[in-house]
Amino acid sequence: MQLKSQFRQEMLKKRNTIRNKAKKDRIILEKLLDLPEFIKANTVLTYVSTEHEVDTISLIEHCFRNNISVAVPGIVIGSNREIPRPSERLSHPQGEECRTCPQEEMQFFLLLKRWEIGKRVNGNHPNDVCITPGVAFCKDGNRLGYGGGYYDRFFGSGFSGSKIGLCYEEFLYDSFPFPVEKHDEKVKIILSNDGYQYGK
Repeated sequence: MQLKSQFRQEMLKKRNTIRNKAKKDRIILEKLLDLPEFIKANTVLTYVSTEHEVDTISLIEHCFRNNISVAVPGIVIGSNREIPRPSERLSHPQGEECRTCPQEEMQFFLLLKRWEIGKRVNGNHPNDVCITPGVAFCKDGNRLGYGGGYYDRFFGSGFSGSKIGLCYEEFLYDSFPFPVEKHDEKVKIILSNDGYQYGK
């Protein structure tokens, strides 16, 4: 859909101009840590944030410090070697860096322990939470992802926990300027730095 793709590119460009990002990240993290769904989480499944996404590095470090099980998206390359989504912070157990893996090929989540990769998790525990990335979100729970469809497929395959979107106020809309598709999965909760909280 050309309109959807065009809107995505506009949002990605707009993200490069976010002001007071560190302050907004702190507000969103504080709201997340206070959520009952997070407090009782069995495992926290989360993306590893890049420079312009809502920060999740602080979240992952919080999980490490508090012995909370945390997992990140992973893929298989080569001879069935499992590695995480590209990140300068992550490497697979042999220490090889993994910065070139295309996001649209992500297939599952891998447990982390102090930035080292462990076993797969499937997210089928009802108290699991999935911190879901998005280029933009709607106030009804719809999200605009990066176009690979990974999270839609993951949620549709039996994820039974809580889907949580983190969003700067500039990227939270009453509606999108394009039709939502049947396979698009909504998040249960959206947390924004301006105090907006969908789903509660």
